[in-house]
Amino acid sequence: LRIESEKYRQWQIKYEREMNQMKQRERKREYEAAKAKRNFNQQLTVYRRKYEEAVSCNKRLQQQLQRQEVARNKKFTDLTDGDRLFKEVKTFLEQELDLVAGTEEARIHCDDLIQQRKELSQQITKLRKRMLKIRDEPPAKRRTGSDRSGADSSDEVVKLQEQISDLESEVELRNTEIRDLQIKCSSYDAETRTEQRWAAVHTTVHAKCALKLMFDMAANSRKELLQSEQQIEELTTKKRDLVAMVNERDEQMSEAKRKFDEERQTLHEHHARLEREHQETVSAVGK
Repeated sequence: LRIESEKYRQWQIKYEREMNQMKQRERKREYEAAKAKRNFNQQLTVYRRKYEEAVSCNKRLQQQLQRQEVARNKKFTDLTDGDRLFKEVKTFLEQELDLVAGTEEARIHCDDLIQQRKELSQQITKLRKRMLKIRDEPPAKRRTGSDRSGADSSDEVVKLQEQISDLESEVELRNTEIRDLQIKCSSYDAETRTEQRWAAVHTTVHAKCALKLMFDMAANSRKELLQSEQQIEELTTKKRDLVAMVNERDEQMSEAKRKFDEERQTLHEHHARLEREHQETVSAVGK
């Protein structure tokens, strides 16, 4: 009887150990699935923010193109009004620079949206494969969901269909914006615009005024660049210090983990020794 009781106890210990391992694997799968979903939702939030930035850029570019169209055949004022001429030339140069910068920014946003569309399409493909896999699984192997509420696998299929529909809407939004940006960027011909840009400059006075303004703009841009470089250098130094601090903390954590593992191993060996002694005592009493 004692032998049968001991066998049952050993079987129960083994069974509970296997069940605990199974539960741990299940929790790990659920955690990884939730983590993947959370990471993708965060990425989708970034995508949407960048999409809104692209929409704003598109609107600005539209306004810049409209101003360019209005100013296409505009002539500078006569030479007798110096202040007015200065303002007109300054406005002209600012509009031209804004248009060049706006077009380049639009191209950057367009490339970014194309990359987003690619990644969203890949995610849609993954979700569809997962949905098909769930549909093709035998009922006995279908999971009921991470909340273990007993919901049928069809609930998970419905959720996947909703996710796919949402992502397809995101892709369509980007398709529309990409087409619009590409049309606007193609309407701005840099070479042709370079030839037309100085058509309004008819006199030496106009040219001198434009050169003075361009020099002032270049000087201000250089100052801003130097200030930005200084800020970047300061931030780089702070980052380097923070990285060194984090590395030091990591080393401390690694050392603490090593000591913890050693103590846990010692405790495990002590527990195993006590278990053996207990088994020997039980065997001795049984005899």
